[in-house]
Amino acid sequence: MQGSIRTGKVSSVDADKRTARVIFGDRGDMVSAVLTVLRNSPLITADITTGDNKWTVKESYASAPRDLSRGEEYTKNPPDVIKSELVSERHKAVITVHGWLPYIGQTVLCIMSDSGEGAGYIIGGV
Repeated sequence: MQGSIRTGKVSSVDADKRTARVIFGDRGDMVSAVLTVLRNSPLITADITTGDNKWTVKESYASAPRDLSRGEEYTKNPPDVIKSELVSERHKAVITVHGWLPYIGQTVLCIMSDSGEGAGYIIGGV
């Protein structure tokens, strides 16, 4: 399969479907077909202490175990949201990390298929 790598600006985003359309200025402001946004979940860790008290961390990831020894749980299906709960004697904090999606107007890097059907992927922001 031949294809091309292009940059363009996001014109619309469907967060539920993890898709977006992109305007390619080098193609006369042509708007792409619906492109799939590749999944990439960040890894965020938290070590928090209050005074002399270290917080207990419980995290949930959809990936191979990372051996962080923090009470991680793993699932077989990738969620778009990573949740982490921090608990100490008198405090509680919930950290939610959403998978990256481009915003309208953001410049993105795309891999496009030359199949003539406008198929392609958004692989990240520029």
